[in-house]
Amino acid sequence: MTHIKIILLNLNTGFIRILIIISMVFMLPACSFFISSSTKQFSENLSSVIQNHDEPETVAAGIPAYLLMMETMLLQAPENASLLTSTASLYGVYAGMLVKDKQRKKVLANKAFNLSERMICLHDEKYCGISSLKNAEFEKLLNESNEDNIEALFHLGSAWASWVQTHSEDWNAVAQLAQVKAIMRRVIQVNEELQFASAHTYLGVMETIVPPAMGGNAEAAESHFKRASILAPNNLLNKVYYARHYARAIYDQELHDKLLHTVINSSAEIQNLTLINTIAKAEARTLLANGEDYF
Repeated sequence: MTHIKIILLNLNTGFIRILIIISMVFMLPACSFFISSSTKQFSENLSSVIQNHDEPETVAAGIPAYLLMMETMLLQAPENASLLTSTASLYGVYAGMLVKDKQRKKVLANKAFNLSERMICLHDEKYCGISSLKNAEFEKLLNESNEDNIEALFHLGSAWASWVQTHSEDWNAVAQLAQVKAIMRRVIQVNEELQFASAHTYLGVMETIVPPAMGGNAEAAESHFKRASILAPNNLLNKVYYARHYARAIYDQELHDKLLHTVINSSAEIQNLTLINTIAKAEARTLLANGEDYF
């Protein structure tokens, strides 16, 4: 029972933030496909502005209107897999950044996950009902995945992780982190550089929120965080989670502070990473400020 409480606490205090921030960065580029040619350039420009914006609150304030627009488009194109992906991602961002009520978060996460399941089923019918497959069937399906469907799997895994977090009072839901980990491991096998090596960061976090007695592995977490830093050195968020979820877990204040000072002293203005890096720098300052109390 103690182990379960630890997992639920970690899910409630930290895991959702990685989902929100990663989704924020990557949701928009996939949206230009469904805009008419006359407005495609506008969509691409909007994507660039958001990814390279240095004021997260301004971006967050604009999300609801964009979400309504995408919902309207879904009514007209309910079988558009890419539109389903983008809408699911945006629901996750909206729930995480703007909604405080736990029940509303749960409703929105349910919707994001359902949209993601519809998306991957449309992408390839063999993935229909993937969340209800038995372990052997699930693993077989993942092993057959390739470059053609790995990004769709990544989006499903992200939405699934968010769903688990919002249902963290249910041990049966928390147990489904095993499927999320399996998806992210397959992403790494097929294309570990996908979306700034985000699958490595996901796995680094997941290896630390679960106690060793239940399969958590601090050494594996460190390996994932290090690999992400090599593959995407300008992604400052990975270093923040390296400090928060690994250095703190093993009570290594020297590593913790070194990582966070590196983030703070780095430039946030990197093409397509400015927003995520701005968020990471703010998080790093907060972690350093309360580090003395933690250690």
